[in-house]
Formats: sequence, structure tokens, C-alpha cells
Amino acid sequence: MAATDDLEERLRELRASLEALPSVSEPPKTTLRILGSTKSEQHWNTLLAYFLDPSQPHGFGPDLLKSFLDRVQIETDIDLEYFHRDIEAVSVDTELTSPRDNRLDIVLRAPNAWFVWIEAKVDASEGTKQTDRYVKDTHLGNEEKAEYPDDGQHYLFLSKEHAPDSSAGEFEDLYWRHVVEAFRDELNHAHGQYPERSVNQLRSSCRRSSG
Repeated sequence: MAATDDLEERLRELRASLEALPSVSEPPKTTLRILGSTKSEQHWNTLLAYFLDPSQPHGFGPDLLKSFLDRVQIETDIDLEYFHRDIEAVSVDTELTSPRDNRLDIVLRAPNAWFVWIEAKVDASEGTKQTDRYVKDTHLGNEEKAEYPDDGQHYLFLSKEHAPDSSAGEFEDLYWRHVVEAFRDELNHAHGQYPERSVNQLRSSCRRSSG
């Protein structure tokens, strides 16, 4: 009888442990699915956009996005007051082209509240007056910047630490190591709450980004 009671107790503990595992609506994407056929700069843009996007099935929800935005405000002069409702509604888009034929790498948008235009560089440097053109452009893809208040329009130039900074004064400079630090801080406080595959993907990406 004692053995039966002990077995039942172990089964209850196992069931409770399984129910405590984090779940997502669909399995996290494999790295190959995230990247498709992209390489180099597009490779990093695709990975970064995937992990920042709360709607993607990585299991981090909005946590990496919040960690990223918090680090942006620490390392730059961007003053971005966001609320939880903003984060839940944020969209993350890549490779949008404006009517002026300016192509943005990544844009984070909280509808009618704020946007962050991210120009990301890995090995290449900024093109001639590239960031100046982006600031003067009136659109984010097909959407008018006028849909956002002036104090909600933000520009971020992401590059390696010893590369040249952006030429446009409106762009704030951030380095890839800052992104890595933000993501690692989040993982260090995770306590097993995120899917293992996503954690391993992110750790691997952080190692390559900081290398």
C-alpha cells in the first residue's frame, strides 16, 4: 500500500512539473526557418527582427523587446516611454521600401504612438547621406510618418563598436554588443520559463554577434 501511495505521489509531481512547462501556440521556428536563404547583414536583421517580434512563436513574448528598448534608452538619448499596451501592439517589419525608394532594415511601430527606425550594419558602412535621406523621407514603407507625433519618431543606427557612427544627427548610435547584453540579461533572469530550443538559438546568436 505504501509503495502504491508513493507511486501515485510521484505521478502527481510529474504531472505538476509537465503542466508548469512553458507553452506557445506553435513550436519555435528552427534557425533555418528563421533565416531562409538570407546571409550576412540580412541574416542578422532577420534574426534580430524575429526575436524582437512578440507575435513570433519563439516563446519569449514581449520580454526581449522590452529588454531591448530598455537598453536603447540606457545607451542612447532616445526617450521612449512605453506602456504594456504599447508593447502588446508593437509590430516589427523588415525590408520595407518607401515611395522614395528608401529601404529600411527594421522598424518597430506602436500604432499612432511611436516608431523606431533601425538601420543595421554588420560589415558595411553607411552609404552616402543614407541616414540623412531616411530622416527626410516622409514614409515608413507606405505609411506616413505624420501618423506619429514628432516626439514619437526615433532613429537607431546599429553597428559594430569600432565602425563609423551614423552621419545624421537624428540617428542614435547603438552597438551590437548592447543588443547581446540586453538579451543575455533577460536569459540570466529567465529561470527556465522559456522554451529550450529558443533559448539555445538565442544564446548561439549572441555568441556569433559578439564574436
